[in-house]
Amino acid sequence: MKLATIAIMLSLTACKRTQVDNAQAAAQPAGEAEAKLTPTQALGRKLNAYIVCLNQFSKDVYHGRHTWLDQFDEKHGPDPKQASKTWYGPLALPDPKQCRDDITAAKAMTPKLPELEAAGEAYLAAITELHPLTVKLREYFDQGDYKDDKLARAIEAHPKLIAAYGAFVPADRALGDEVDKLEDRLADEQLVELEKTEGKRLRWHHKRAIVEAKKVVAFASAARSPFDIKDPAALQAALTAFDTAVTELVAYYGANKAEIEKLTLYRTIESELKTFLKDAKDMLRRGRDKQAFSYGEKITIDANNAESVEGHPARVIASYNSLIDSSNWAKF
Repeated sequence: MKLATIAIMLSLTACKRTQVDNAQAAAQPAGEAEAKLTPTQALGRKLNAYIVCLNQFSKDVYHGRHTWLDQFDEKHGPDPKQASKTWYGPLALPDPKQCRDDITAAKAMTPKLPELEAAGEAYLAAITELHPLTVKLREYFDQGDYKDDKLARAIEAHPKLIAAYGAFVPADRALGDEVDKLEDRLADEQLVELEKTEGKRLRWHHKRAIVEAKKVVAFASAARSPFDIKDPAALQAALTAFDTAVTELVAYYGANKAEIEKLTLYRTIESELKTFLKDAKDMLRRGRDKQAFSYGEKITIDANNAESVEGHPARVIASYNSLIDSSNWAKF
């Protein structure tokens, strides 16, 4: 596989989104109780359905797409002559029923957001088309059946799979853009509400750090390598803001250790934040200092494991996704 192929894949690597962390917004039923929600809580409750679906499907779809195109030519598809070698099917996607139910319910919620709702329907249609294809192909390859029919079923499925991936990519981008825009608005509103209702306590510091982390990872998402970052000064400014947020969160913990440790596994939160901070700093330094990848690092990148390479944008994205996973599970 050529390095250029990896670069294209990395530009489509999905960054995860932060699920709504307001228990009231998540727990309130529709109907009469809806009137009890603040506008921020109502937006969070609606947006959460789309965030959960993106987090559940997008990364696996891109991984499966990359695996397939890494093995088989996009235009011509599998060749019967390849049947004697070992191949893998795309990742089998989970049943999208829950995603469908949640998006359908969210569409009926206030506020009405036509662009988000339309993007959600297109995304749902794309994963609904992909789901059965990936499940059947995964089992077909896992069982080695392609060795018996000389890849005939894969050859037949290839144009359908490519068309389904082709429909997914713009649908994912459109929904991701809408969610990102609304997620930024929601995060700003949540920070204001948290400061007003709780003060600058642990949840406020954590939310602020996640907001600043998202600004940093945007640079990695837009770069195929650390040398592609167009504005290192802007990245440095974003990193400084994130570093400050982490430092102040750690200081808050130090001053309130006994209380915080009754509520949450704080060390996991701090560890994930600091790992992301280091990986982002490594990316900045590598690009700034023009530190070329070694031969061994190039081999690692070429083997589709760029997230293991210090200073690579893929490592920053993987670190950010781990941070978001941890944050989405945090309860405090």
